[in-house]
Amino acid sequence: MDDFFNDSFFNDNLTYNNNYRFYKTDDGYSLDMLVPGFNKENLSVELDDNKIFIKGETKYEDNTLMSELCNSFISKKFIIPHDVDTSKIDADVTDGVLSIKLPFTKKSKKKVIKLV
Repeated sequence: MDDFFNDSFFNDNLTYNNNYRFYKTDDGYSLDMLVPGFNKENLSVELDDNKIFIKGETKYEDNTLMSELCNSFISKKFIIPHDVDTSKIDADVTDGVLSIKLPFTKKSKKKVIKLV
């Protein structure tokens, strides 16, 4: 019977399989990812070459006797396109959604040349 409660179903940790949307805009790319329960204090976005690492952790360490809250973990990696200006990447988290803006480099912006 003890093995029954040691099953991962009863574990007090949760790893999110985050839903995300990666799309192209006129100015670059955007990445929106659902991160419920996370905020700027417990979420990090790191850039390493052409990779973005998103990591986060929530911990509930108090004297709670009963709770339906659990510790949560996020760990996700994205490879970003080569036409992104990495010095201008911007990220924000609002209402449980992490938004990352990945602007194009100047040379990769599309320009229409008018024929004369």
